[in-house]
Amino acid sequence: MIRLFIGLIFLSISISSNANDLEQFTKDTEYESVKISPDGKHLAVRTTFKNRKVLAFLEVESKKLVYLLRLAQNEGVGNFYWVNNERVVTHINY
Repeated sequence: MIRLFIGLIFLSISISSNANDLEQFTKDTEYESVKISPDGKHLAVRTTFKNRKVLAFLEVESKKLVYLLRLAQNEGVGNFYWVNNERVVTHINY
């Protein structure tokens, strides 16, 4: 019985010391959707910017931002699809 009690104490200490690890796994994601262009040179990434969903385009090799699509004030980027290497179609969320 005493061993069980001591085991529970060590388990609770272990869980509380990993609270920061738990926060890392439960926090909001930075990117909701990432899709690579057909030629593999660019990424389209849906993320949040100033409390709105936007679509960011990055170069794969450098991870450099190429373009940021922001819609009107009450609109956000929904699902999106690569049509070809230069075009993306997106749904608009109101």
